[in-house]
Formats: sequence, structure tokens, C-alpha cells
Amino acid sequence: MKFELINDHFENAKRYNIPRAQLIIADIPYNLGNNAYASDPRWY
Repeated sequence: MKFELINDHFENAKRYNIPRAQLIIADIPYNLGNNAYASDPRWY
């Protein structure tokens, strides 16, 4: 599940031109606490 979330974040990083490492570091609390909250396309 986490790999899918991270992979989804990679795709979002490509779409919005966000550095992958920065995006992963920023999304770690969301992955631990809210699961798919940060990877949901509706939140962007």
C-alpha cells in the first residue's frame, strides 16, 4: 500500500514539477497518519 502511495506521489511530482524527495518528506506524516489523504488527486 505504501509503495502505491509513494508511486502516486511520484506521478503527482511530475505533474506539478515538485522535487520527489521534498514531496516524499512532506508526505511522510500523511502516509503514517491519514493513509491516502495526501495521494488523493482531489486534494491538489
